[in-house]
Amino acid sequence: MPKIERMPSGSYHARVSLGRDQNGKRLYASITKPTKREVEKAIRALEAERSYQKKSNLTLASAMEQYIDSKRNILSPSTIAGYEQIMRLRLKDLQRYSIYQITEEDIQKAINLESLSLSPKTIANISGFLAAVLKTYRPAFHYSITTPRKSRKLKELSTPEQIMQAVYQTPVELPVLLAMWLTLRMSEIRGLRREDIKGNILTINQVKLTVNGQDVVRQQAKTASSIRRLRLPEYILNLIDQLPSEQQYLCPQSAASIYKRFSRILEQNNLPHMAFHDLRHLAASVMVQLNVPDKYAMERGGWSTDNTLKSVYQHTFSEERQNIDNQIDEYFSERLEKILHQNIHRE
Repeated sequence: MPKIERMPSGSYHARVSLGRDQNGKRLYASITKPTKREVEKAIRALEAERSYQKKSNLTLASAMEQYIDSKRNILSPSTIAGYEQIMRLRLKDLQRYSIYQITEEDIQKAINLESLSLSPKTIANISGFLAAVLKTYRPAFHYSITTPRKSRKLKELSTPEQIMQAVYQTPVELPVLLAMWLTLRMSEIRGLRREDIKGNILTINQVKLTVNGQDVVRQQAKTASSIRRLRLPEYILNLIDQLPSEQQYLCPQSAASIYKRFSRILEQNNLPHMAFHDLRHLAASVMVQLNVPDKYAMERGGWSTDNTLKSVYQHTFSEERQNIDNQIDEYFSERLEKILHQNIHRE
């Protein structure tokens, strides 16, 4: 173990020999950490990497493949599919390198090249996957690169009332209201079954996604806070009661089918285009408008933060939470009454 010294700043430092370069010049790695134990850990990781490097010609492509296989039963199918797509289409030149030959400069050049044709969000996904692979198979390698900044786009969204009027008595009325009124994600909506409803309480505990053209059902939602219970308003309960009795899933259509119909309805009603996920943004806007406390907004929408609730169901049906549900149901019910009144007069 190289000598570890305490610096005047209080941190600990060690100089580790890396052997000699092709010209015979001795190479060193400098390690500085807040504690002596952290320096020792970093030295061991570096020595383990150097030892493995001598025995292995592991390419980045092989490391990516091994990483994906190791996470296949842990991460969601959509995440795995995203990783496989990155491996199939991105960082092709870098993937040929030995994982131990890759430098910070190599990574930055590869990211710069991908940034010419991809969005900042996609670049962030690629960088995140690459970082996870390198951290697993080359833990002593630390690097810092610059990625494109995500630009904030201001969207023009229709009002809840406009959308409710547009989808009224259409095949997508139920999924749209589940998203905009109850804040459900598309995958959560597609995973809902009759058995998830007890009385007027809906339990969200599974999702259905389409991965590589196949439907995949998972028994857990996106995050721990996504597994939640919601009170179904009477109007949505009535829509569910009108479904065929033998129909197990409340919304059996594919995500693509729901979204295409929704987009077509917006266009037919001269409403601005919006992503289906934007309905959750509208739900959040309604809660802000009604001054719903953050705690209940997070709980209702299944949003997770650094201060995730200790228990998913804690206070789920407290008196205050019921008052919040009443406010939100009243907001949407008032708009439904207007729509029903308008349609009666048209007839």
